[in-house]
Amino acid sequence: MKTRLAIAAAVTAITFSLTGCDVLLGQVPIGANETTPSVAVTPTATCNNGPYESVFSAFGSLHYTRELASGLELILDMYTDEKTHEWFAETPKDLSFVIKIIDRDAAEDDPFKLKRKTYMSELIIQANTVTTDGQTERVFDEDLDPIEATLDPEALTSKYGLLITSPKGGFQREHNLIAPSTLPNTVGFTMDFVMTISIQKELGDKKYKTRDYTVSLPVTVFSEATKNTVTSCATDATLTPVPLDAD
Repeated sequence: MKTRLAIAAAVTAITFSLTGCDVLLGQVPIGANETTPSVAVTPTATCNNGPYESVFSAFGSLHYTRELASGLELILDMYTDEKTHEWFAETPKDLSFVIKIIDRDAAEDDPFKLKRKTYMSELIIQANTVTTDGQTERVFDEDLDPIEATLDPEALTSKYGLLITSPKGGFQREHNLIAPSTLPNTVGFTMDFVMTISIQKELGDKKYKTRDYTVSLPVTVFSEATKNTVTSCATDATLTPVPLDAD
């Protein structure tokens, strides 16, 4: 496995437009393993009254999409069976997610041979706390080989990794336990994903383009005093699609 990606701890706001309200959806991301100082979080003026905006925390699920190439869409669904408004800093949290890619240039019922192949060779997942005083700590850290970590005993693979083109491919990871935070003033954490994905350049082509894609998704941490706080003005859990070459 190639050398792990190192991304310095920072807190970067990513603003999406949902139902006419500006919603804070991200803080980047992958911080140091030890508690380190960073930029303090400033509450964002939205139509909610919580200190850290999270569509996921409002619905218990989140649907993220991103265009990787023309007509080729990455989908990341994150969800939990737990009540997110009872996720406190001092308690563990149980998260699950699914990653797949859909070729929109092919019809859903087209033969699979008419859909571009995509593979994932590495998946780094980390969770980093967000506090009002700018401290952060790592509360989840996994570096996965998708072939070894997949739940599918008959998964399709190649030298580029695990097939993730739907409907024959995809990756699911259940019951990821996020550790409690030891920091005071914790208002949330980010779930940070770095995916190494190889994309077939053209349908039927033997050449692939490989690059890393980073996704950072915020999650609110509540307290007894704030657990009834509305955390989003969004009307559903689907985020605004990320366009091609957004970064």
